Amino acid sequence: MEDNNQITEKVNIWLMANQDKLPSEKIGQLKSTLDKVDNAKIDALMSLELKSPMTIFLLAWFVGWLSLDRFLLGSTGVGIARIITAHGLGIWWLVDLITAMKRTRNYNYNLVKNSLGIF
Repeated sequence: MEDNNQITEKVNIWLMANQDKLPSEKIGQLKSTLDKVDNAKIDALMSLELKSPMTIFLLAWFVGWLSLDRFLLGSTGVGIARIITAHGLGIWWLVDLITAMKRTRNYNYNLVKNSLGIF
């Protein structure tokens, strides 16, 4: 069994690699939670594929009319509503551009919490 130093090192490496994909205000809280979990959960965390906030932003910018950003982040209902309402005459598109990166980071944070069994 790995000791706590090795787990802490894994956590630090993972956080460094993914800090831009998570809400910055929750990194400290997440680190303290991750330092307390077992090795199996850390290994599961390492296999998570987090979404890139910049990729989601670019999708919203270039093909926002398809609502791909919403569908990729699990907001299927909102994505369908956007398409049906013709994107609210551009208002949805503007809202999504402004919120795309924050929504992606929150989506990733919730994905991490769910993989660790934290609700």
